Amino acid sequence: MLPDVLAGIASIFCLMVLLKYWKPKSIWRFKEEPQQTINTDLKYSASAVFRAWSPFVIMTIIIVAWGLQPVKAALNSVGFMVVDIPALYNGILKADGAPLVIKPFEFNYLSAPGTALLFASLISIPLIGLTFRQGVEIYWATLKQLKYPIITIAAIVGFAFIANYSGMSITMAAALASTGVLFPFFSPILGWLGVFLTGSDTSSNALFCKLQSTTAEAIGVDPVVTVSANASGGVTGKMISPQSIAIGTAAVGLVGRESELFRFTVKHSFIMLAVICIITMMQAYLIPWIIPVYKKIGSATATVYNTSVGFQYLIVLAVIIVSIAAFIVYMGKKNKKVNT
Repeated sequence: MLPDVLAGIASIFCLMVLLKYWKPKSIWRFKEEPQQTINTDLKYSASAVFRAWSPFVIMTIIIVAWGLQPVKAALNSVGFMVVDIPALYNGILKADGAPLVIKPFEFNYLSAPGTALLFASLISIPLIGLTFRQGVEIYWATLKQLKYPIITIAAIVGFAFIANYSGMSITMAAALASTGVLFPFFSPILGWLGVFLTGSDTSSNALFCKLQSTTAEAIGVDPVVTVSANASGGVTGKMISPQSIAIGTAAVGLVGRESELFRFTVKHSFIMLAVICIITMMQAYLIPWIIPVYKKIGSATATVYNTSVGFQYLIVLAVIIVSIAAFIVYMGKKNKKVNT
């Protein structure tokens, strides 16, 4: 919540203040993009501005609520399915011949972040003056625009599972881990590699952080350095991840030009990755004092949350959203009376 939501909100407000007092001398546009004109005489009321921002406000509030563990527990108590995959059970063996434990597929269709976005969209449709039919048409048009990226992303995610379960990813990681005292320099590369394969920094952390921590302890380096480097290096791989490129090109109507975007961004990815590798090496050996003092905790047991608390949070969320909607409707009627 803190780095993803609040940091993004802070960046938006800072950008708004900056653009209020500073304007770029020239605006970059695509060659085929028509020249745009800005009417500086056009003014908007505070209520109109708030109405325009309301979908993002509602989306932020719902996503924050969905990130609370009691809310997740409450939603999972209503909408949660566990599906076993028989073909994978004891079907994959480790290097020592023992079967690889694969968790069953958990379908949390209510507590999933995508469900939060869907609810936010449905709530926002009437608030911004659209009908639900128009909303469905826009959704269908977007789905048609993203049909090829959706297939691409599904194929890449499938390949990521194959790479992980077949041992390809672990083999590449083990090769880097054998570098000994130079391992901190290569720690960000593991994160970069994980995000490039899976398209997710979270997946990369789940894949390599145990290896990062174990190897760091073996060579006498604080595990915080290498585990953090895994996440930092993963961010630099996000810009060249096939999934990210497929989504980006589809969003701006450049499907089929993914290779051009990859060639443009790959150099920036390598430069940023090299900088993080150097910083990680310095944190491991030259400036270890920069790491905050922390205390390790034992193996955490599963926390059981009271679902009634989660439902109470959801009631508070509903009251907040209804209040925002009522305010927008009231201000809209008030402006109509003033205009007439």
